[in-house]
Amino acid sequence: MDAPLYTTEFDSQLVGAQIYRDYPELLPFVGRKYKSTYRRILLIAESHYLPKGVQVIPSASWYGGTSKVLPPSVAELIHTRQIVSIGKN
Repeated sequence: MDAPLYTTEFDSQLVGAQIYRDYPELLPFVGRKYKSTYRRILLIAESHYLPKGVQVIPSASWYGGTSKVLPPSVAELIHTRQIVSIGKN
């Protein structure tokens, strides 16, 4: 099995943000070589596009909920690291 393209080294700091405790699938993709590069920038944005007709939860409830209420098929659609890793292959 290939090594992941991302590192989890910073997860302990990232989960300081409530959104990542509620929705760990949204943890950002941090490239595995991030720390070893001389110059680095980490942009964190929230932007997952779902197929037409798929509604996760009403947007007003999003920040008050958790991913535990999401069907597994929907949770996969917001799994940032998995999505970015697929795009990199």
